[in-house]
Amino acid sequence: MSGSRLTGPPAAEPVSVAFLRELLRYPPSDQDAVIGSLIAAARQATEDYTGRAWITQTWEQAFDTWPTAEGLVLVRPPVQAVTSVVTFAPGASVGVVLDPATYVVDLWAAPARLLLTGAPSALRVASGLVVTFTAGYGAAAAVPPAVANEIATLAMIGFKQRPPALPDQGAWPAATLDVLRSYRVEYPSRISLGDWVVE
Repeated sequence: MSGSRLTGPPAAEPVSVAFLRELLRYPPSDQDAVIGSLIAAARQATEDYTGRAWITQTWEQAFDTWPTAEGLVLVRPPVQAVTSVVTFAPGASVGVVLDPATYVVDLWAAPARLLLTGAPSALRVASGLVVTFTAGYGAAAAVPPAVANEIATLAMIGFKQRPPALPDQGAWPAATLDVLRSYRVEYPSRISLGDWVVE
């Protein structure tokens, strides 16, 4: 089983407040914080819907077992790099960082995979192996333009509601869903996308 959590959120958003203010015909500047929060909410909602990461961010993903021949699936493609793999022996609360020579990360796969090349050791019953990695397309300019446009669309819709709030997924425009579906990632059923929730 697997669970994951965001440990290093994006430093920026795919759409700037200034850009959205222009689309909204320049609302009062005291609404900038509301606009910014709606952009962040739209980015996160579209990431959750697609299973991807748009802007560079850091994740931890815990596994109960060592990789099989098919490897361990890492959430939130595109994965940029694995920064560490830590194992916990039975009963241990302090982990041991694995030598990178003992594993291989397949970044060509979407989602990425981690495969073991060294001999496995015994792990504690739950979350015995924790992988830390960076994910995302990079900076804001690297986010696919079609995705950035839909993030702006959702934030605009949210701003026009009273009180301002991102619309529920069931109320997203059909065009938005069509774009996002093309980026959606299919995960194994026992993978979860956040907060260590194990399915």
